[in-house]
Amino acid sequence: MDAGSFVVVTHQHAGDEKALRGVLRHAASAKYIGVIGSALKVRDMYRRMLADGFEREELEQVYAPIGIDHGGQSAEEIALAICAELVAARYGKQLADSMRTRSTLLEQLSPQD
Repeated sequence: MDAGSFVVVTHQHAGDEKALRGVLRHAASAKYIGVIGSALKVRDMYRRMLADGFEREELEQVYAPIGIDHGGQSAEEIALAICAELVAARYGKQLADSMRTRSTLLEQLSPQD
């Protein structure tokens, strides 16, 4: 059974960690579990969680920092990055599966085209 998707975005780092702990305890089979934050914040959170008994394998399933890196920094662009990652995870895709990355249209053209 699909346990759904979870995006952890609270108003403070402590809240993010508390929410992530709850999701991992009760919905570890979710298709997507993502948490917002800088790499430094996420590393610190992971250290505490490992010290408290969480397994490395549990944390490896978390998308963190959350969202694809498209370069945007506004709230709207960050939301778009998170939504894009959610949809990709739903269908088992990654940023490497970009249509442009996979495209071989020029290679398919003959020299006469």
